[in-house]
Amino acid sequence: MELLKLSVRNLRARLGHTLAAIAAFAGVLFVFAVLQAFSHGLSALWHSAGVEPLILYKEGSQSEALSQLTAADVSTATDLLQNRWPELQWSAETVINADVEQTSGPVSVTQRGLDANKAQPRGASLVQGRWFTPGSDEVVIGQQLLAQLPGIEVGQRLQLGRHRWMVVGVFRHEIPMFDSEIWLDQTSLQSAFNRGNQAQSVYLILPATVQAVDVQALVNDKLSVPVKVQSSGDYFATQMQDFKSFVDSLAWALTGVMLLGLLFGGASVLESTFSNRRAQLLTMHALGFSRRTLAGMLTCEAALLGLFSAIVGVVVAWLLLSGQQIGTLHQQSQLVVTMQVDVVVVLLTALAGAVTAVFSAWLTFQRLSRLQHL
Repeated sequence: MELLKLSVRNLRARLGHTLAAIAAFAGVLFVFAVLQAFSHGLSALWHSAGVEPLILYKEGSQSEALSQLTAADVSTATDLLQNRWPELQWSAETVINADVEQTSGPVSVTQRGLDANKAQPRGASLVQGRWFTPGSDEVVIGQQLLAQLPGIEVGQRLQLGRHRWMVVGVFRHEIPMFDSEIWLDQTSLQSAFNRGNQAQSVYLILPATVQAVDVQALVNDKLSVPVKVQSSGDYFATQMQDFKSFVDSLAWALTGVMLLGLLFGGASVLESTFSNRRAQLLTMHALGFSRRTLAGMLTCEAALLGLFSAIVGVVVAWLLLSGQQIGTLHQQSQLVVTMQVDVVVVLLTALAGAVTAVFSAWLTFQRLSRLQHL
């Protein structure tokens, strides 16, 4: 405790040097927090805030959009499941990627065709406007995607590929992945893109006790093509695995390089700070303070600097970026990620700051002790 009080008093007595050191550390820790916030925002995309549906699609398809299910297969599968579980709710959906024309150039987005005759699209709620009507040229847009399309609003026409559609509503979904999509009537989408009556997938809402393997076993040998059934969370996690692994690898690689630079850069900052205290260190050593005590004092000061820097970095990241949305491309389609500066990001940043600062202090003290014969 006395060592901590002494360290705090030393930092306050040299406020200018303390602020300079905090600024040096906080800049890199801010970048660290940003990278971690993006990674955590990416992970949150496929977690449902409500009921998690199952997805049935053609086995072997690399993605939902590349699957093809005939109307006969959809009818057979849903009849079998309805007979087994009468409470089944289902939605056969057509998925197509198309370009939205913007002044800055085309933006590829996912269009999802739904059965407009059902009571309400699964898991979604309106934020603005109304739902599209059957057989119309109307669309609703996910609220996160809308934020990435400047100039588009309810009541305007939207150019999708060679077709123009009327925007009549904005929706929010329990699974954030869907907030990056455009939804419209299935028959209208099939007609506009010459897709016949095929669907890409069937979304199933069943009791929580029903497992995906049970559903797959029931329908797989009854259809014209083999199918795969997964929970939406498992499906999107699999789809995003390569992309997230790339983002995480890039984030940790960049962070590693920056932390390595911070380690030696921090040592230089601390050395400059501590070198200016040569008289104090020599005096304390002459008064009987051991080399170990002096090392502990400097290490404690460095740890406090690291923690203070982490707090500054995280607070700035939270003020500037938390809740902000960033558009990126995944599988040639626009995906909107909400930055999340959560408790895990705060703890990781604080740990990175403290550990790096302590190692920097250790390197600094080793060098100073040789130069000053401490």
